[in-house]
Amino acid sequence: MRGLMQEAAARSWRRGLERLRPLAKNKTLRYGVPMMLLIIGGSFGLREFTQIRYDAQKLHSKIDPALEERIKKNKISLESEYEILYIFETSCAVGNPLS
Repeated sequence: MRGLMQEAAARSWRRGLERLRPLAKNKTLRYGVPMMLLIIGGSFGLREFTQIRYDAQKLHSKIDPALEERIKKNKISLESEYEILYIFETSCAVGNPLS
């Protein structure tokens, strides 16, 4: 009885493998599907790794609250720096360098 069941199972497996044999010879399934899985899986993997990178940058970019307050207090703008340089250059051109 047990031998008959094993034979039937073996025949069933052989029939299943015979049906899959044409699919195994198909080049699209053999090379294309793994390539597409690699591309799509790589895309998801890269997204996760870049997200970890940006999260780490956020943690490192946090500054001390006292320093942040000092920066807000010291208002230096591009225009004010330009005015200082312009005054210095014009005074040097006239021959009156600032001390």
